[in-house]
Amino acid sequence: MIDSSKFVDFTKALKNVARNRTARRLFNEIPEIYQALLGAAKRYIPGETMDEALQTADKLFAAGYQISLEYIGEDTETEKECERVKNNYLQLIEAASKNIQLPSICTDLSNIGLYISKEIARKNLDEMVRHAKKYQCYIMVNMEEPNTTQDVLDLYYEVAEKYDNVGITLQAHLFRSIEDVYKLLQFSGRIRLVKGVFKVNELQGFQQHTEALNKRYLELAEIICKTHHPLSIATQDPQIIDEVLKNNFLANSNTEIEMLHGVTPLVLKKVKEKGYQTRVYLAYGTQWFLHLCHRIAEYPPNIFQSVSDCLRPIDRKDDYYF
Repeated sequence: MIDSSKFVDFTKALKNVARNRTARRLFNEIPEIYQALLGAAKRYIPGETMDEALQTADKLFAAGYQISLEYIGEDTETEKECERVKNNYLQLIEAASKNIQLPSICTDLSNIGLYISKEIARKNLDEMVRHAKKYQCYIMVNMEEPNTTQDVLDLYYEVAEKYDNVGITLQAHLFRSIEDVYKLLQFSGRIRLVKGVFKVNELQGFQQHTEALNKRYLELAEIICKTHHPLSIATQDPQIIDEVLKNNFLANSNTEIEMLHGVTPLVLKKVKEKGYQTRVYLAYGTQWFLHLCHRIAEYPPNIFQSVSDCLRPIDRKDDYYF
């Protein structure tokens, strides 16, 4: 087994490239680069269009998995661009509700206005949650860069005061999360617990691939489980999953295991076959460069698989889930 700790420098460099707007813009503007990397991206995204994503989602839901969907948005720099992304989400809510029961629709607030103003993001999020309520859908708010955490939480608290169909993502790698979790438990919204993929310094949080981070993740999961609060344990880490099963966290009917589409599907299948709640998180769109980089950064040896996929693209049939 490859020791991931040896890839720390590589991981940091990859995250810097992934968050660089110029690099992402070049990636989208040069068709040759886009097409060259598309083979690797297809391991993790079910398609570039909503229809492709929904086809996969419908099959997975019919097989017994719960479903989360995310439209991978673009760098929104104007209110008009935010409006377009929001409208795409409104269409997704209506389309997903036709064949999937209580689907979660996940969104980055930066894609609907947070980097422009909190007021724009608040307005768009409120409209999305209200629309989702009408179609019996759930909105899950994602977390982003550490310097936006408080703004994201502030907007979540405001909307969660009015609606019961909105949840929030909690990043275990941030030191502050051990305090944030207790306030989040005061709201009814589902908590999606992730390790966190965004770069943090030594004052902000734990570094990736450390026992300290795993310990904090399990500590947060236990705190939430003891209250029987709705919880998505969102991880692909086999060590975490073993501990979750060992400690019987999934015995709570409000708790589920969530994994990203295309990442260790056989593991999720085995968890489902044990009778536990499982969820597949499907991201789609053409702005998948950041998503791909994060999948490699989470487990750097994936770079070898990605190179192989670029040279010989896989046939995305999702057979391993069934």
